[in-house]
Amino acid sequence: MDWSTFSIGNAAGTVKKPGPRFDALLESEATHITIGTITREEIAGNPGRTIYSKGGTSINSVGLKNPGVDYFKSRAKDMALRARDNGKELRWSIAGSNPDEYGEVAALLSPYGTIEADLSCPNVWHGMVQVSMPVEDTDLMRNIMNKVSGNVEERFDLKVPYLYPLMLQTTVTGIRSLKGRTGHIVTCNTLMNGIAYVDRKRVLDSPGGFGGVGG
Repeated sequence: MDWSTFSIGNAAGTVKKPGPRFDALLESEATHITIGTITREEIAGNPGRTIYSKGGTSINSVGLKNPGVDYFKSRAKDMALRARDNGKELRWSIAGSNPDEYGEVAALLSPYGTIEADLSCPNVWHGMVQVSMPVEDTDLMRNIMNKVSGNVEERFDLKVPYLYPLMLQTTVTGIRSLKGRTGHIVTCNTLMNGIAYVDRKRVLDSPGGFGGVGG
């Protein structure tokens, strides 16, 4: 088997900025490092208890917690150079509340690595209302992809959730509309709307105790 064709890296959400985790990946066997997910504005994330793990499985309702794209304006170039010097590809996972925000963030970060458009974060809440994922709406997904495509020179990647039939249909429709502009498709994310209990109490403080299940 030719192992030179394989790549391995971290999932978005595990490294959000420069620091010990980024440094550790630079020294690891990873072939690429994903930063993010990053939005136009800073997001504090969901309040209260947002992460619980046990036995190799986790549940989280962190949301899109990140410092915002302005934080990276003075840091992205150095991060890209460090990644290159260590033989790594740098990837930027991005999201937004509308297609224009996706396009703006893509334009700022694409000079410093590959863009991964996250269409599937299940943990965004407005009060007690859970925000639907872009991948659930064919027109919205297509508009986001077109905005990102118009702001990057190279192909960009997509991050979609576990694919049940409706999401598979919207994903395929969106990819076909771009005629080869997409690169890799990240086909795994946390399973949405899981609930965990310890001593008959919900472990997360999100509305209903819901979170994305991983592991």
